[in-house]
Amino acid sequence: MINNKTDFVDRYFELAICTAILFAIIVIITAETTLRAVGLSTFSWSLDVNLGLLVWITWLSTAAAIRHTSHLRFTLVRSKFSRRVNYAVYVVEWGLWLAIFGALLTSSYSVLMTRMASGATIPGTGLPRYILYISVPIGSMIILFRVLQQIYLTSTAYKNNENITPSPSIGTND
Repeated sequence: MINNKTDFVDRYFELAICTAILFAIIVIITAETTLRAVGLSTFSWSLDVNLGLLVWITWLSTAAAIRHTSHLRFTLVRSKFSRRVNYAVYVVEWGLWLAIFGALLTSSYSVLMTRMASGATIPGTGLPRYILYISVPIGSMIILFRVLQQIYLTSTAYKNNENITPSPSIGTND
């Protein structure tokens, strides 16, 4: 049961944004298809915008998977491990998440700065093109936040002698 609005936002922040983005993609594709079907010209920006929105969904859904511990976990094998071994696997997992997304955040910053300096726009919109590229550092920051959150939650559960074995069900480890 969700206790308050903060819990709701914590659990469903990324998923709510992904749902809105997916709805926008559906609207754009439906409009494009309809315009083509009646022989009218289509939007020059739809491909770029849809690809950019899909990239946003990728980053946000990765963060949501980390929040809900519903990413690839090899639950059948890990269910046979002791609490101590499971915790050690978590520590290795967290180290990998932090190293990979920390490096990605650092390297994506210079790419973003180059894109921002170029002044390029998404064709037909006037919107700056860098909004498609800013998803990498923002997504990396959200993912890193979710990893830190899971470190805290799982470590607290481990210290309190609670079960930390990953469940094969999505969302049961909240």
